[in-house]
Order: sequence, then C-alpha cells, then structure tokens
Amino acid sequence: MITKEQALTLHHAQRLYFLDKTATRVLECRVSGKVKTWKTRPNDWYVPVKYGLYENAYIGTTSNAEDPARFYLTREEVEEFLPAKIKGRIGTKKQRNDLNKLLML
Repeated sequence: MITKEQALTLHHAQRLYFLDKTATRVLECRVSGKVKTWKTRPNDWYVPVKYGLYENAYIGTTSNAEDPARFYLTREEVEEFLPAKIKGRIGTKKQRNDLNKLLML
C-alpha cells in the first residue's frame, strides 16, 4: 500500500507494482508526473501513472483516482498476495505462457 508520505518521495519513471483484477498477475506501471497535493485539502493527493502502451491513470485519494491500497513499491510486497502456485512465475513471455497453462488446469 502506498501512503501519502511514500507518494511524496516518488520520482518520474519510478516503477510501481499491482495485482490485476483477477489477482493472478503482477502488473507494472511507472510514475509519469509529480505528486499533486492541495493546501486546502491536506489529506488529498494523487500521482499520475502510465501502464501498457496507451493506458494512463491516477493513484491517490481523489474521486477519480485508483485506490492506493492496490499499489506497492516492490514486486515482493505484491507477490505475497498471489496464490502459491503462481508465485515467482511472472515476468517474461515464457513465464506468462506458463501462467496461462496453470490457469487452464
């Protein structure tokens, strides 16, 4: 989970990790801008991120942002939530194919 304090230390192109909606894959995104905060709303913040070829999103506490509880700074933190038979098999194309084979069983 990313907190406001951690978000303030993020820099451009830093990698973040999260689980996809089915909780079977670890996905990677990168920070694409600076953290936005407000003086009038000290608890609100967001960070722009990019993932995939054309996908953009925000992580933060504002209404249009993704829940920061789904995002982590290291891959190891995310892999704790993966099912046991999938752990450590994500990354290269071959590993993703192996994952698809596991899911077909």
